[in-house]
Amino acid sequence: EMILGIVGRPLLLPVNYTTEIKDQNTQITWTFQSQSSGSMLLVTAINNTLTPDMEHGHRFFLFPPSATLLINPVQLTDDGEYTIKVTVSGVKMESASQQLTVQVNVP
Repeated sequence: EMILGIVGRPLLLPVNYTTEIKDQNTQITWTFQSQSSGSMLLVTAINNTLTPDMEHGHRFFLFPPSATLLINPVQLTDDGEYTIKVTVSGVKMESASQQLTVQVNVP
């Protein structure tokens, strides 16, 4: 899925998930990959507790239990592939991931 971002403005990468596992532990992880910077961890949330990456956490926000990522403000270097992975564990474990491509434009 392609999402367009504009330099200097906020951008939401919307993600919804549902689970039928009761008494679950939920981990949400966002990673980013680009030609120039390689792969990097952006933010992780475990059971609604956010752990931002120390280097990038000031621009990438997660509001658990929502898995939607907010980038604010968008920079040219945000152009690339974003992967979200949600893992839910309880009596059994389920995991799913989704990839989104962000294309950044200058206003």
